[in-house]
Amino acid sequence: MTVTMREEELDEDINNERPESYYRAIYSRSQKEEFAFAAVDASYIFEWSRTLFPDSAPWKVMDLSKYNETVEKERRKNRKRRPGKKKRANVIVCKEKRLLREKEEKKLRREQEAREKRKRFKKWTGGAPKGKEKTPQKPKYRTE
Repeated sequence: MTVTMREEELDEDINNERPESYYRAIYSRSQKEEFAFAAVDASYIFEWSRTLFPDSAPWKVMDLSKYNETVEKERRKNRKRRPGKKKRANVIVCKEKRLLREKEEKKLRREQEAREKRKRFKKWTGGAPKGKEKTPQKPKYRTE
């Protein structure tokens, strides 16, 4: 007994190609007429560009040159600039002088407060301290 593994050949060929509609749009005559009716020609665009339409919302339109000018001003204003060498040195010197002045003012204020305090104390006590005159007292005891 013999066994054959062959299949009977089919007369059908397998077609692996895609249809042309996959690659290209194919429209009917009526569809093409609809497209032509809806399409805008370049001559229409040029004609419309010459006509002025009333502006229903003028705040939505902005003048770019004015806007860019304001942005540029803002950018220049906010730009960080480093002062020159002399200016930086002067800032340091001025800061030192200011600190010295503040120290002197503080010292003078303390002295003034001390003077005022002494003055108030004198008024309260009645001037110089008055006590009994320093005369020799009689001794209380003989041993003294």
